[in-house]
Amino acid sequence: MTTPSLSTISLLHATRGRPEQAIACREQFLVAASHPERVEHLFAIDHDDAESLAALEKFSHLTVQPAAGSVAAWNHAAEQCTGEILVQLSDDWEAPDGWDVAIVERLPDAHSEAVLAIHDACRSDEILTMAILTRGRYLAQGHLFHPGYVSMMSDYEFTHRAYRDGIVVEARDLTFKHLHPSIDAADWDATYQRQNAGEHYRAGFDHFLARNPEALQSWPLNKRLRFWLRRKLERLGLVQRK
Repeated sequence: MTTPSLSTISLLHATRGRPEQAIACREQFLVAASHPERVEHLFAIDHDDAESLAALEKFSHLTVQPAAGSVAAWNHAAEQCTGEILVQLSDDWEAPDGWDVAIVERLPDAHSEAVLAIHDACRSDEILTMAILTRGRYLAQGHLFHPGYVSMMSDYEFTHRAYRDGIVVEARDLTFKHLHPSIDAADWDATYQRQNAGEHYRAGFDHFLARNPEALQSWPLNKRLRFWLRRKLERLGLVQRK
């Protein structure tokens, strides 16, 4: 049996300002993997994050310049990775035992377009907060997330277009725990505050609507999307401000 020349899975790990947490996350994923030798892990680190660059120097990593947000970091890692299946990662995730085999079993043909929908142990809507996709889908998109996003709302477009194109493989029985402070009792550190800034939500929402106007008609709106839609309509003077 010939061993494939590509790594089976690439973990695209955007990180900033918390190197100890980043190392712990990397270790947890590799220990939980059934075949860690088949997992490629890449840190994507902003060029101005001296603390992380020094602490993570010994690991496979890429430097992101300019420091334009998490989307730029994930996209840079995706451009450089070799895996047949791409997995978006940040510091605040925990993987279940055998997660790598579970993903490969559900995405057996990496040349076709497919996106895996896992459960993140917190959300009940359809948003895919961890992007897991085949190389075929990545090549068809031309990026992991559209580079017009800084951070927020990029997952909305990823989700919307995956469902629109009929390529989602449902695997909500597979749980990766997301330890985000909006759900878990974690601190809103400087990295969370930077990525979740209100201006990134506003710009991301406008960009999402500009690129996906049909989503308002064809995709169920959850609470957050309805909120930003109302704000936009208020700014346009189309509805009365509450």
